[in-house]
Amino acid sequence: MTEIRNLRLDRKADAINLTLYGGMTYGLTGAGSNRFAEILGGMMPTEPANVRIGGIELSSARKRIAFIPDPPFFCEELTPYEFLCLSAKMRGADFRQLRRIPHLLEEGDLTGVRNRAIRRLTGWQKKVLSVLYAAAGNPELLIFLDLFEGIGETEKNALLQVLDAVRGESTVVLTGTEEKLAPVCDRILRFREGKLQTDDPKTPAAGAEETVWQLRVSGERDAILRALGKVKGISSCRFGMRTDTGERRLTLTAEPVSGFDAILRDALAGEGCDLKELKREGEKTL
Repeated sequence: MTEIRNLRLDRKADAINLTLYGGMTYGLTGAGSNRFAEILGGMMPTEPANVRIGGIELSSARKRIAFIPDPPFFCEELTPYEFLCLSAKMRGADFRQLRRIPHLLEEGDLTGVRNRAIRRLTGWQKKVLSVLYAAAGNPELLIFLDLFEGIGETEKNALLQVLDAVRGESTVVLTGTEEKLAPVCDRILRFREGKLQTDDPKTPAAGAEETVWQLRVSGERDAILRALGKVKGISSCRFGMRTDTGERRLTLTAEPVSGFDAILRDALAGEGCDLKELKREGEKTL
């Protein structure tokens, strides 16, 4: 969770008081959005504002933040594997988190180039690597400036799949145009001349009645998606980090349906997937 108190982007603007929650994606649009993102990323001073990441003052929480400009910074002579390991270590990653680096490369379809110098990667591969770089070390706040700039809808959707697979429960902040961000963000924060215009939820009114489920599934991504497509009432699906044993974590939002757990289990089994764990958010495993 990121807490922002008494932040002014302009001396004449009202103070911004805002809380960004883990697991959610926020889109920033308009004049002042990049500056707001740079402040959250620790790139600009915050005084006299108070910004806390996971309860820790921003100045002491740099290792909990991944700030990815456009274009991103890479050590071009390193390989993707070396660069991700270095990035994770700089964020204080432990041995368990370092063991996840090969999983990150697999999710980004970069396993085949893991030992190739970054300077020899294609533009698309570098774009994917920037997402993996953000997730290395499991920071709490991921900030991307203009992540979708210069790519088409197909590439954007592919990049989102990678981001969803590696982000875990991190808070994600994206800057860009509302046209590109609105379909993929939980909330849109609109800025105008340094002022925050609105932080209204973008979710439909019915969303308040939906249930959030957390799953752990053994199976291939495509098979899981086919199974979920057979279950009525699912409004959103987000893949999380794989477990150490290769199982996939998912978060689903669905309308209340009687016997939903049994319906979901049968649909997954029909595609050769094994539901290892299922629970409502905040509850014990069913």
